[in-house]
Amino acid sequence: MRLTAVSNDTVKQNRANKNNNNKINNNMHFKGFADCAVVMWNVIDKGGRALQFTVEDMLGTNFPRTYKGAMSGYKYTGKVNIPSLLQEAIREFLTGPIMSVSPFVILAIATALGGKSANTHVKNIENLSYLMQNINMEDASDASAFKNNYFKKIITDMLEKTLDTKEVQDDDIKELFDGIKNYDNIISTTSKETKKRSKQQAKEALNSLQNSFENIIKRSRSTFSGTDFQTAVFSLSENKTATTNFENYVQYASAFANDYIKQNKTEEGINLAQETIQAFKKNWIGKRILTIISMIALTGVIMSIIPKLYTLASGKKNPDTKVFTDVAKEKGVK
Repeated sequence: MRLTAVSNDTVKQNRANKNNNNKINNNMHFKGFADCAVVMWNVIDKGGRALQFTVEDMLGTNFPRTYKGAMSGYKYTGKVNIPSLLQEAIREFLTGPIMSVSPFVILAIATALGGKSANTHVKNIENLSYLMQNINMEDASDASAFKNNYFKKIITDMLEKTLDTKEVQDDDIKELFDGIKNYDNIISTTSKETKKRSKQQAKEALNSLQNSFENIIKRSRSTFSGTDFQTAVFSLSENKTATTNFENYVQYASAFANDYIKQNKTEEGINLAQETIQAFKKNWIGKRILTIISMIALTGVIMSIIPKLYTLASGKKNPDTKVFTDVAKEKGVK
């Protein structure tokens, strides 16, 4: 049988091909892992601060401390410390999520029962009430007319204060007015069938408004040093201003208008008497303060129950200390 010599070049090429294939496989595996990680963190990011904190708390504290509790004394007993595991798990897995979620649940109940203005900051209740006083009664013959003049008033004020000018462009006012009206129409839907779709549409409308707001600032300024494209400046009174996040301001303005209409709609139109506006302002400032107090107090009450739960599960004696005293007794140590 004739043997054919294999050249070194052929061997090297085969090895190179094999290494390349391994690299491709490894890259594919890494890419798949990276894609999953990106998707997961995007979902977490969209879930808001409560979900972000919960995930961070789980990975950074809850799982590690529960594991440590389970392994407490294992070196000496060779057994999982069940009481310590229960104590750590109940404490850690309840504390973080409850502390994060409870205020949002209480706020959701307050807005559902009282109105969306329960989620409006006190400074914005003052700000929106002040601007509402400058609308004439004849410009509020019905809800639609009132909203049109109300939105134009707050947009004009916001652009004047944010851009620090009295010469606001009509096109800029119209661009934001159309966007806010669109957002307000979307969130005003009450249909259960369209509620989920409306939520996404409202988010998209806010994003579009944010882009419009940024573009207006870019068109109106020659320098952007110290400029925050996400912050709106508005009037608190004739001589005082304040700031807040632009998207939040849009939400506050819409909620305030809708709640005001519900309480002050008459056969002649929307009641814009000074005393009516002042009464509405005081009422909602009181509700907002009560909501905040409720969020703090009820969260504290719920949190105070947690120690009773994990003490009930693990026993009155500290399970970490107990395991060592039991080992000491077995060895006759006094």
